[in-house]
Amino acid sequence: RLPWARPSRLSGGKDAGKYSGLQRRHAAPAAYLPRSSAGSHPRDSHWEYCYGCSALGNGHGTLCAQSVSSVITEDTIDPNAYTFYRQGLTTLHESQVPFLVGGAYALERYTGIVRYTKDFDIFVHPRDHERALQALTAAGYQTDLTFPHWLGKAFSGDHFIDVIFGAGNGICTVDDEWFEHAIGQEILGLSVQICPAEEMIWSKAFVGERERYDGADIAHILRVCSESLAWPRLLRR
Repeated sequence: RLPWARPSRLSGGKDAGKYSGLQRRHAAPAAYLPRSSAGSHPRDSHWEYCYGCSALGNGHGTLCAQSVSSVITEDTIDPNAYTFYRQGLTTLHESQVPFLVGGAYALERYTGIVRYTKDFDIFVHPRDHERALQALTAAGYQTDLTFPHWLGKAFSGDHFIDVIFGAGNGICTVDDEWFEHAIGQEILGLSVQICPAEEMIWSKAFVGERERYDGADIAHILRVCSESLAWPRLLRR
């Protein structure tokens, strides 16, 4: 069991106990990652997608994501959200805008942990964020460049797609390496690329606010992928 996250509020303050249950859940069992021998790639019937040392180009690391069926389907999430997300992804694909799926949907593919949210995170290169928002606007969705240096949004009712091309701190900009090491997966019945685990860890490492802390996500990714990460690239980041 992973340690519980510490609350960000000082004990005895006016908010003490207000969010006492936040992030205090036991860690879900880690997805199965077979231990590989030196020079081999961890791969068995449970695992399909694999970037080996030759693909990483630095002689280090093998990164795998689960190929078993996702539990996030039309039957398990709001049907309006399911339709919106699928149409949004299809729109970007038909508009030839390169994108990666991140957030809760990528986390589920790496760790098996399911988290239902009202948003769907996609990551695009900064040079493509305007084209992505224009394509979603043309498809009939309300869009907004929420923060010009890293985030846009597309809305459909209570649901929205985050179009992410950087980070609020100005550090974790999406660049070509995100796409070079992306992993092919099927999400919402569509073949897509998901963010590399290394870049997910890198970007989540800076999310530590009172109302949002991504350290638990990092711990779960490390629990599953630590032996197969491209550590030199992550440390360079």
